[in-house]
Amino acid sequence: MVGLLIFISHLCALFTRNWHDFFFTF
Repeated sequence: MVGLLIFISHLCALFTRNWHDFFFTF
């Protein structure tokens, strides 16, 4: 359960960072 929570947290952080870079690309 904790592993899944950490996995989701990392996934959200990665997605947010990529969206942030994608946003600043334009």
